[in-house]
Amino acid sequence: MKLRLIRKSKIKRSSKSQRTRILFSGQPDFLLAALVLGLTLFGIVMIYDASAVMAFEDFGDRYYFLKRQGFWGAGGLILGLLVSLVDYHVWRRWAKPLLFVSLFFLILVLLPGFGGEIYGAKRRLSLPLGVPFMEQIAFQPSELAKLAVVNYLAAWLSAKKKSCRVVLPFLGVVGVAAGLIMLEPDLGTTITLVGGALVTLFLAPVPLWEVAAAGLVILAGGVGFAFSSEYRRNRLLVFLNPNIDRLGISYHINQILIALGSGGLFGLGLGYSRQKYQYLPEVVTDSIFAVIGEELGFVGALLVVGALFLLVGRGFLCSARGQDLFGRLLAGGITALVGFQIVLNLGSMAALTPLTGLPLPFFSYGRSSLLINLVEMGILLNISKQV
Repeated sequence: MKLRLIRKSKIKRSSKSQRTRILFSGQPDFLLAALVLGLTLFGIVMIYDASAVMAFEDFGDRYYFLKRQGFWGAGGLILGLLVSLVDYHVWRRWAKPLLFVSLFFLILVLLPGFGGEIYGAKRRLSLPLGVPFMEQIAFQPSELAKLAVVNYLAAWLSAKKKSCRVVLPFLGVVGVAAGLIMLEPDLGTTITLVGGALVTLFLAPVPLWEVAAAGLVILAGGVGFAFSSEYRRNRLLVFLNPNIDRLGISYHINQILIALGSGGLFGLGLGYSRQKYQYLPEVVTDSIFAVIGEELGFVGALLVVGALFLLVGRGFLCSARGQDLFGRLLAGGITALVGFQIVLNLGSMAALTPLTGLPLPFFSYGRSSLLINLVEMGILLNISKQV
């Protein structure tokens, strides 16, 4: 008995030391790391460029948004670096607690007195602090929920027995999280979460008919939600006919298209956007790509789009090379979350999809989205070190 215990302890110590060697001796995906760093830094530059006029008029400080995005960008890069040093298998052990915490926050944000309301939607938990750059912590639980759901699904699907059916448990987890986010309401984030979850399920060793069944149920629910409120119906009408009411419900998309069209092939030049002078709504959040297209033109916008999709490609490559099933599912799910967000934002800027209010990863102003994106990139980098 003692001999068995000694052997077990030796095996545990050897596995821990081996894992430590892997963490600190493995080579991460340097191209992915360079893309993350470059996109984040360029995103901060564009935040200042797009926001200076609005920041001066609203706050008397043209650097208002730059200082805050720069602060959180630097913090996020450091946090992402630290996460990249943590063995990604830790996330499997914390899958259930992280999911429960994220669901608790999603419920909390809906309760009176907790959620800050913007444009009729309760998406943020606000905690006043009163310190520089952090007058209040405005945290979006839905950003954490996306990562928590994908992480939980990766842990569950990689541990389940092959004979187990997955449709009902999968729909239960995804349905609860997506339903709470829809109550805020936030259709764009819901689509992103569901898309990431379905990709995670697709990559798992699950019969294709189960993936298709889950997708059809979710699609039916999504169509119902899309037509359940007037403002979502208006967005669909604007998508079908952008000229329906140029000074009303279609004003936003028309200003976006004017900005992109004004850029031409090479743009007006960095800092020379005209649409950022109070013409373009949500200039530092949803619509920042319109400023990029206006100032850098088709060529510059194409380079930004290429860099974003190259990042997505490296993420899926990391998934394909994963050391184990959990790593492959987690990397694929995280990459899908970022990829869906990029596609939906860029698609809405080009009027190829309805406006969803989703931020563009690494570019749009918003601490929750930026921090979670950089944490996700840290996880990907750690997985890439252990291929």
